[in-house]
Amino acid sequence: MHAVLPSLGLETGGERWPAANLHQSLSTDCPARHEQALRRALGRIRAPAFDLVFNRVGLGDRWVLRARGTPDGFARLLAETRAVLQAEGIACHTGHTPHVTLCYAPPFVQDGTRALASPIAWRVDAVELVVAATHPYRYRTLARQPLAPPPQSELFDAACRNRFSDRQRLQDIPWH
Repeated sequence: MHAVLPSLGLETGGERWPAANLHQSLSTDCPARHEQALRRALGRIRAPAFDLVFNRVGLGDRWVLRARGTPDGFARLLAETRAVLQAEGIACHTGHTPHVTLCYAPPFVQDGTRALASPIAWRVDAVELVVAATHPYRYRTLARQPLAPPPQSELFDAACRNRFSDRQRLQDIPWH
């Protein structure tokens, strides 16, 4: 994914995330005292793996890959994550959207988004419980829950959508 910035002529990013930190958040920060409940919740996630297809990059105060719409797989995983957290008594009050932050503190800010020449498909195949460390900012994985394989029909449908309709629509996405 880090090849995206140079491909857009944005080779001088500010604080780029190391590749190991690229992630999609599904919940808010939770105090360490909830670790055992978080581990139990993680073990109950049964959603299938899915692809996030990023087709544009936002160049605001953070440079962020964005997806068009909210894929069904993302919505299902987010809803299931919230449900298992709630069952453990952990509130999750955020409105997560499909995105990946590429750079904090960029050297410049632009309003709107820029279309990618080619969409980037990113397979979401696991959920991790992580703890953040500072100086430098990194994530350390405490537990990992693989997602179930996607149904074969979804694999075929996604391949057709990504190969034909997403690339066709990509041509129609204006700079805004």
